[in-house]
Amino acid sequence: MKTTNCIGIASLLVTIFAAAGDARAEVLPQQACAAARINAAGKYTACQAKALAKFEASYDYEALRASSSKCQTKYAAVWPKLQSKFAGTGTPCDQLRYIDNATTVSDNLTGLQWEKKTDDNTLHDRDNAYAYTSAGDLDESNADGNAFDDFIFNVAGSCFANNCDWRLPTREELQTIMAEAYPCTTSPCIAATFGPTSAGFHVTASKVTSDVLGEGLLVVSFADGGVTQFATSAVLPARAVRGGF
Repeated sequence: MKTTNCIGIASLLVTIFAAAGDARAEVLPQQACAAARINAAGKYTACQAKALAKFEASYDYEALRASSSKCQTKYAAVWPKLQSKFAGTGTPCDQLRYIDNATTVSDNLTGLQWEKKTDDNTLHDRDNAYAYTSAGDLDESNADGNAFDDFIFNVAGSCFANNCDWRLPTREELQTIMAEAYPCTTSPCIAATFGPTSAGFHVTASKVTSDVLGEGLLVVSFADGGVTQFATSAVLPARAVRGGF
């Protein structure tokens, strides 16, 4: 009798585990879409890391502009493929890449949500300019400029668009919303969905140290999509972001 019970229990366990295996094997479209987006983001991050590593060895800004732009355009090219693959599934991969939320823009490829700029002299005005480090600060690595103490403090502090985790984007993140490869043929180099945009360099959260220029900040131009280094105290337009993978 004990032998019979053991055999019965063993059979039941085999059936349960087999069913669980079948359930795990069934990947839902939502899961597949999320996995594809995360995989694309990982490849983009690795590509940008490789471009930055080469830059750190040479401080060749033109090479960085070309290589980082190539990373961005390869990443952007993933979206039409995802739309085609997931057509009719109702997943984020089946939607437009950029979703206009009136005051913000959501990017279905990167998972980032961007502040939409304005031209109305408010906190979100495209012409407002900020610095990573306070002017006259002897420590140029300090994140104590009004980009944080004024801009991000007020955007996050007011829980803009019902979210309180706004921050400055990295150089790599800011490059993802470029309209085309460097050098851009349109200025500003960004989709109109993002609102009025200053066609110039924008502050980022990406610091860099050069043997020639010392402590600095990698900034991104919406005039031509280029990247270069400015002093951390440089006063530049800024765009807030949140989220991501």
